Amino acid sequence: MTQAQGIHGSGGRTYDVRELTLVRAMLLGTTRDAPLTVEEIHLATGVPGRTVRQIVSDIDGVDFLLGGTDGYFVCEYLEDGAALTHSLRSQVDTMHGRLERRLGFGPQLPRRQGTLW
Repeated sequence: MTQAQGIHGSGGRTYDVRELTLVRAMLLGTTRDAPLTVEEIHLATGVPGRTVRQIVSDIDGVDFLLGGTDGYFVCEYLEDGAALTHSLRSQVDTMHGRLERRLGFGPQLPRRQGTLW
């Protein structure tokens, strides 16, 4: 069983080999012309949407490269994944900005324990 934590700390998510196998098999059947959304994968497999997203995140770039903007598909060519790669990079850049703001603002707040030295 694999443990995963949501990016916003909303709680641990677990999935088992059966769920991984179902989602992976669905993705392997996709093409650029026939992508699948998380909702479609959920409806076909019964795997909860959050779990589908976690599995997709865990296997993308390991088992295969995924592409898509309105659904996922297995890339046949490197260029097929460019839009999703750009989207992921944009999300990372946004999160880095948020992290830097938080790290900058945090020291303005008092500590419960105060300064030790």
